[in-house]
Amino acid sequence: LPLALGGLLWSASELLDVAPVDRAVPILVVVGLLAIVRPRVETDVAAALAASVAATASVVQAVDVPTALAIHLTVAGALVTTTSLVHASRRPLAWLGGLLLAMATWVRLWDLGVDAPEAYTLPTAVALLLVGLHRMRTVPDSSSASSLAPGLALATVPSLLWVLVDDPVSLRAALLGAGCLVLVLAGVRLRWSAPLVTGALVGAAIVLRELAPYAVQTPQWVVIGAAGALLTLVGVTWERRLVELRRASAYLERLR
Repeated sequence: LPLALGGLLWSASELLDVAPVDRAVPILVVVGLLAIVRPRVETDVAAALAASVAATASVVQAVDVPTALAIHLTVAGALVTTTSLVHASRRPLAWLGGLLLAMATWVRLWDLGVDAPEAYTLPTAVALLLVGLHRMRTVPDSSSASSLAPGLALATVPSLLWVLVDDPVSLRAALLGAGCLVLVLAGVRLRWSAPLVTGALVGAAIVLRELAPYAVQTPQWVVIGAAGALLTLVGVTWERRLVELRRASAYLERLR
């Protein structure tokens, strides 16, 4: 039925001289509502196929392709998210709906010339963190690593890559470093491993990147001497360092 309705609406739009770019949205709405009313696997698959074909045919014929793509992704994401909210058996589709809405936002931002990575990643990261916090609240045995790590990684890693490659000394680096410090303090305070490990690793990478220019300017004999002294110190105190490493590992394992 969704395939038949999609073909019927497209043919009717052709007879009524509707522009190709305007034909897919009504098809998406009709087959999406049909999938919401009749939540069956065959209906969902047929609706997804009809919507994909119609949207592709409309977008490729649009004059402003990014805007048309963003509109169709938004409509599809809204319908898929609605399906996941109305029917408990379709809850996993919420991830697909969120991804479609995020892609619509990314396409629109790219079309507007926005190149800051945070504009693309932070909204999705916040959504993932809220979902992770809800899971930790409702499922007592859930760990922060499985619940919060995806959102924390999405919130920090893209900005870190930007700092490492393109903009090492900037307001972005300072804010990211401050955010890492907050994550470490929050992880210690709440006894959660995910913010502690994420903040420590990303913060350490920022510090090393900031120190790299000074290391290059340092005389080579100083660098070699410092490395030799550090290796000697580690070798002399190896047993104690190994005990400290085991204590740190045990501490992380005790965290949620």
